[in-house]
Amino acid sequence: MKTQLTIRELATHLKVPVRTLELMIAQGKALLFTALGGRDVGIRRSFRNGLLSALAK
Repeated sequence: MKTQLTIRELATHLKVPVRTLELMIAQGKALLFTALGGRDVGIRRSFRNGLLSALAK
């Protein structure tokens, strides 16, 4: 079963403002899009690792 969180719940869990999280998600989507286009794969990896470490806290 896959757990789904709302942006508000995730922001509360990470102790960041909702707007900040929305911007991070939008930026992450842009980076993923760019990376999937064959560019900035290292940025995608570092963003993912950063997000995973933030979620692990």
